Amino acid sequence: MTPSDREKWLKAVFEELSKRLGREPGWCYSPADYHLAEGWCSKGLPLPAVLQGIRETGGAPRSLQACKGAVEANVALRYFENFCHSNGLASKSYLSFGTDPIDGFVDLCARVRQDFPNCIFFTSKLIFEHDNFFIRLLHNQAALVLQQRLHLADMQMVILPLKVEV
Repeated sequence: MTPSDREKWLKAVFEELSKRLGREPGWCYSPADYHLAEGWCSKGLPLPAVLQGIRETGGAPRSLQACKGAVEANVALRYFENFCHSNGLASKSYLSFGTDPIDGFVDLCARVRQDFPNCIFFTSKLIFEHDNFFIRLLHNQAALVLQQRLHLADMQMVILPLKVEV
């Protein structure tokens, strides 16, 4: 990448962050933010994936550091999408962040359903050979709660048992 391309790449990242923060372009960012963006550029992360990751960061990020998880997850999803496409398989990815995983999954399922109206969702429930109170406490009934919430929203989900030998 030439120095002018690198400068354009970094400028695009900070302009997108400025939009998300509601600041004027050219705002002074921290050295940590600049170092992070420069590292992404050096690694060759695709600019569209980085910009989409910044856009998909929940809430109002205070810095580029707050967008790091969304950007890196988005880049990984793009990598797998491209892998599938290069092998002749159709693929599309969705990404969500939040404090309640069930709400996040339901929102993702609603987005998927908009694109694919006849979709069926799959999940698994861990089945342990030696079950006890602590295992049931740690491995809660998220699959059942998710199935119930999706059913109430007229979406189908199939729960598959997954045997775990400890």
